[in-house]
Amino acid sequence: MMNLFDHIMQFVRSILKRKAINNYQGLYYLQTADLKTSDFVLLDDYQKNELKTMDQWYLKGRELMKKSRYQEASLYFDQVLEQKNKHLGALMGKGYCLFKMDRYRNALAYFFEALNCRPRDTELLNMIGVCYCKLQEHKRALQYIEKALNYDPRSAVLWNNKGYCLACLRCNDGACAAYQKALDVSENEDAHLLCNAASVLMKAGKYRDAMYFFDRALQLTPQDPLLLNNVAVYLAVQGNYDSAVKCCSQALAVEPENPVFLCNKGMMLIEMGKSDEAVLYLRHALDKDRTNPAAWMGLAVIYLSKGSNAKALDCFNRSLGLE
Repeated sequence: MMNLFDHIMQFVRSILKRKAINNYQGLYYLQTADLKTSDFVLLDDYQKNELKTMDQWYLKGRELMKKSRYQEASLYFDQVLEQKNKHLGALMGKGYCLFKMDRYRNALAYFFEALNCRPRDTELLNMIGVCYCKLQEHKRALQYIEKALNYDPRSAVLWNNKGYCLACLRCNDGACAAYQKALDVSENEDAHLLCNAASVLMKAGKYRDAMYFFDRALQLTPQDPLLLNNVAVYLAVQGNYDSAVKCCSQALAVEPENPVFLCNKGMMLIEMGKSDEAVLYLRHALDKDRTNPAAWMGLAVIYLSKGSNAKALDCFNRSLGLE
């Protein structure tokens, strides 16, 4: 009679019979309309008869933000908000600084305060949507992005971000339509939009259309690492592993510590029968991101092929988030 461990391993084998290709990680570009100092509220509109020091703090915060010194800029915006807690420019500036420091939940609080003053501001609505995307709350993000589109239906940035949300929610047909709309309204050909459209077309199984958009994107930005990663995934899906590995290597040459790129190269090497080399890349990916399920699944495939059932089961469990 088969013992419990054998039953479990039989189940694991049945799952791992799926080609490791299923675990490749294509990515998408999420767009923010970069805030410029000129986008913020003019002092004359909001600070008439206020203290001169508050004006100086605000201007200094804007200057530092323009130089990407977000931590310092944030402190100056705090000083302004202590004097005037509804100062729209400072609220936007503080939120944007927190966003750039990856403190998305905190950024949302300031963006919502600003939105109370400007409920139809499409830039604020988009930034709120982007924050929710960063927090993996794509349904909530979609609500704000669609609201912004009601006010500005010809914004390529907003259509791109709607496509991003739909792609993350696995609504591939809707994402394809949103990216096509973004391309239609965009004034200039945008490599990021082309790459996004190609990536979601690939997931929808429309490989010929995907390659057309990838080709156009590569002509514009041939060394973009995210684009190269997505092209590598496309080539791997088509079974062209040699070219896929070359593309992935090019992406890693630009971002050598990117866990997604490392994991994808490892998965491609598995497909090529180079398991020992694949382990190095998958382990490196896990050094950077211990929660990467695809990397754990790749290791499970390798260990199972070598007859190391216990190690395979452990990696399989970790791919499911089980310790």
